[in-house]
Amino acid sequence: SGLLLSIIMVCLLAVAELVCSRSLLAPEELCPLITLSQEFKCSVDTEGLWQTLGRALHLRPLPTSALASEEAKVGKGGYGVADGSTAHCPAPVSAKAQLLARYQPIFAVRRRVRQLCARISSFWRMWLPEAAHALRSGLTETDLEKAEALLGAELPEDVAEFYRCHDGQEDEGFWFAQEEPGACSFQVMQLLPLQSALAMHPDEDHILDGWMPLAHSRAGLLTCCRLAHDHCEVGCFGEIWSPRTSLGSRPEAWEEQSLVRRAACFTDHLADYVALLEGIPSQYAEEQLLTPWALGAALRQLFAAPRINCDERGCWQTTGLGEGKGNLWQRIDRSRPIRVFFPQ
Repeated sequence: SGLLLSIIMVCLLAVAELVCSRSLLAPEELCPLITLSQEFKCSVDTEGLWQTLGRALHLRPLPTSALASEEAKVGKGGYGVADGSTAHCPAPVSAKAQLLARYQPIFAVRRRVRQLCARISSFWRMWLPEAAHALRSGLTETDLEKAEALLGAELPEDVAEFYRCHDGQEDEGFWFAQEEPGACSFQVMQLLPLQSALAMHPDEDHILDGWMPLAHSRAGLLTCCRLAHDHCEVGCFGEIWSPRTSLGSRPEAWEEQSLVRRAACFTDHLADYVALLEGIPSQYAEEQLLTPWALGAALRQLFAAPRINCDERGCWQTTGLGEGKGNLWQRIDRSRPIRVFFPQ
């Protein structure tokens, strides 16, 4: 009996490792695995198996924006009450329902991040392999847990999933870009390896307490993720913010009036980058003969500059002072391709 119980526990820990590792396990795949464990059980009932799996899993918190949208979907999807409340449920919520209610939205976020990472990697492999080679290999769950111990906070699930796919970009690999607030352009950035980000975190003045650096520009502009959950003067958990100017970690750069929100979560931040990349080949084909070598050279020139200037027609509009007021542009139509100005 004791041996069989040990075997079951080992099996459940293996399932938990699959869930937390780079092997993405869908929620519906958890149930057959539990059933398989149940066939070998001795005195442990189904509820006990689900409780054990729930304790073994390390499910990180979702960004505030993703938590609201994904848990609303779970509530409609029949996995149980998303927030664990029993107000509308006369019977106690089972361990299975509670675990799946937590795991379903996390799985959706992980899957989206992996899809975006695959599209980024595929784009660069096709058009500029040197940029694809700059994407570092992903980290293990142990690496992430060590980093969180140093940070004193858990990473948002989408940030953790990105680091499972890619540990940022190599030194001098400035192949990332983020939308520049109030302008028709994208700023060229480098996605920081986790160890480089951690090296910036325990600054002497504690300016970056509650923040996790994710990217920086050649001029020293930092883009960070909000890690604090409660009582934030600026931003909500998982949001992406940066100073308006390239002052690095100087105190004045991180005062509330100097900060600007880049995205509601890192997933959306990546999605904007993918939209920029994937619109370039078709535009280049319209304007010139499209060959991998020619587009690769154009991409190299685009990302060698501090920013990528875009055509405001179609995607951007001003906010009241008329065209030409450069600090008041907003990209309002995210369904349309982003058009860039290629270097001459």
